[in-house]
Amino acid sequence: MRRDLTPDEIQAALKRLPRLEERITKYADMLAEEQTVLLRFKGVGHLTKEQALKLGTVGPTARASGVDYDIRKDDPYIAYADVPWKVVTDQHGDVFGRTLVRVGELQDSLQIVRYCLENLPAGPIRAASPRAAPRAEILSRYEAPRGELVHFIRTNNTDKVERLDIRTPSLANWTSVAVSLVNQNLADIPVVVAAIDQIDPYRRKEVELTAELGDAPVPAHVDPLQMQEVFVNLLRNALEATDRGAVTVRLETRPGYRVATIADTGHGIPEEIRARIFQPFVSTKRHKGGTGLGLALSRNIVTSHGGEIQFTTSPGKGITVTIGISNGNVW
Repeated sequence: MRRDLTPDEIQAALKRLPRLEERITKYADMLAEEQTVLLRFKGVGHLTKEQALKLGTVGPTARASGVDYDIRKDDPYIAYADVPWKVVTDQHGDVFGRTLVRVGELQDSLQIVRYCLENLPAGPIRAASPRAAPRAEILSRYEAPRGELVHFIRTNNTDKVERLDIRTPSLANWTSVAVSLVNQNLADIPVVVAAIDQIDPYRRKEVELTAELGDAPVPAHVDPLQMQEVFVNLLRNALEATDRGAVTVRLETRPGYRVATIADTGHGIPEEIRARIFQPFVSTKRHKGGTGLGLALSRNIVTSHGGEIQFTTSPGKGITVTIGISNGNVW
């Protein structure tokens, strides 16, 4: 811990919990009653318990398919064995179930915080760390918001780590996303991807991410894994390019096409590379990051589905990417 809490700080934190509890209850009521949410989430991105176990799925994604597994309970660490709480699971196995699990975990987390604040023990808050670590190999697991996060560390009698490997829960869950997208509509791709909480690392608190998905699905025959790659790449680019403002995802039907639009209010694309943005190794990132292959691959995927991808941009006013998949597409 960085520092201890004073009695006044504990009381101030406890007084704020009822307000959080009200907001969480509001989210739970919205899930139960909001028809738009029910329409967009129920039956979308289904994953059975057997599939979740076979694919090594972790976290809320697995627990929403009935897998009762949480490192905090199955291999307790720090104070979890001493705190009363329960593993939140659901049997729906779809985006609706994953959302129910996350809201349930919000409610449970609030109770964990309240219990810890009310039962905080006295005593030292820091352990003395050695100047060097003995030669050893350590495997550490803990429950991150997206699921089991694994660290492997090898030390060598010095103050430096010899080897460090990390297995993130997002990596464990990506295969399940591909499986749960099979036979889904084009409109379901962003919803299913968002359900594993993958986009959030690229978000900034000054950027608002909104989705205008309409009341009805926009069906299209696509390869879900390939189109997932396109959407994740374009959303990531939009979020990284926007320091403040908004990123909007819009799905609609136009004459002859199913259309997806991703628009941001970021820095735009410099004029000198606009004509070359779909060429390999041309990066649109301001700081020359990335491989420059994402847009080239995205265009190849969209055109292989009989579709089109177009950009409109101006410096300082953002980028709008439009993907159109023909109604006659039978890929």
